[in-house]
Amino acid sequence: MSEATVFLIQSAISGIVFALVGFWYVSPWIARLPVNQAMTILLTPHLFHHVGIVTLVPSVVGSNLPAEFAWTVAIGDSAVLISALISMGLLRRRSRLAVIFLWIFTAIGVVYNSYAGWLGIKFGDAITSNLGPHWYVGVMYVPLLLVSHLFVFINLIRRRAELKVLSPSTI
Repeated sequence: MSEATVFLIQSAISGIVFALVGFWYVSPWIARLPVNQAMTILLTPHLFHHVGIVTLVPSVVGSNLPAEFAWTVAIGDSAVLISALISMGLLRRRSRLAVIFLWIFTAIGVVYNSYAGWLGIKFGDAITSNLGPHWYVGVMYVPLLLVSHLFVFINLIRRRAELKVLSPSTI
């Protein structure tokens, strides 16, 4: 079995488990919270996107990791992290701008993950055989992030009326 196949199987299992936990436990819990708190909780896993920058360190990942993939991850993770931080800050202030930045965060995540996924298909084993310890990020953390993105999107749609009434407060 190829490394890419094992990687995909492990990632899929993690994604299914995270989605089930999300739908069974997280979603009912955050539905009872004010929308700004719920969204902040959903954004929290994205505060660790800086881990992706390690793809630029050949002594951690293999020296043959395709540069296009490494730079995509480093730049994409940084963009998602920055947009998550801005969104969280605006949510904590109950700013109406939070909704715009949540959509920006979602758009960046979709574009980045789609392109990184396409590169995964394009390069296959050239990526998986050079991930080194970063393998665990791909099979555990990335599925969590994808599920978190899904839940942010679902809540942007389901709770849009609540999001419209956000206004600055003295927090």
